[in-house]
Amino acid sequence: DGYGIERANPKKRVYISRSKATLRRILNEQELIVLLEQYGFRTVWAEDLDYKSQIQLFYDAEAVVSSHGAGLTNILFAEKCHVLEFHPAKIMKAHYMLLSKGLGFEYTPIVGSHGDESESYTVPLPEVAQWLHTNFNATS
Repeated sequence: DGYGIERANPKKRVYISRSKATLRRILNEQELIVLLEQYGFRTVWAEDLDYKSQIQLFYDAEAVVSSHGAGLTNILFAEKCHVLEFHPAKIMKAHYMLLSKGLGFEYTPIVGSHGDESESYTVPLPEVAQWLHTNFNATS
């Protein structure tokens, strides 16, 4: 309540882009965004939001999709959430899986291609499409 969070907002589906980051960028992000938009996901850059806006965004989220990164820490503010986290093949970290499980959220990891020198990689779109089809209705 201290942050003035609105409690009557409809739940949202959010993709956290790392396209402005130097590490763990998704090389086929444009195709990924097109796929996610078919299921009502909107793309956001967490670093462009002030703290209150980040809290509100995650509080309102029914689903969060992101490459592994600090932006996923904000799932702490969600009430109930599906979390889809991408990893490059040679770097798997369990931080947000453990956080998701501790919060009772549905968590799914998807492993992409081997990362390049900046850990940027390609996400397997058929696996993302299957996750979306299993968990959500398409909006278009």
